[in-house]
Amino acid sequence: MEAMNSELRKAFKDGITRPIEWRLSQLDAVVSLLNERREEIEQALQIDLGKSSFESFCTEVNFLYVIF
Repeated sequence: MEAMNSELRKAFKDGITRPIEWRLSQLDAVVSLLNERREEIEQALQIDLGKSSFESFCTEVNFLYVIF
């Protein structure tokens, strides 16, 4: 585990990974997608899993807003 951690830290320091600005913009895009497609996501969860809109929002969608 320590070896993997060291490798990842080295890659980050060497600039091999994406910059934080890019990562934050990707997270913003996820939030935008959730806002724009919430009804479609809830419909898919209802069709696939039989979840109501309220249940979908509480268990599948809302926690993503909290994370981001």
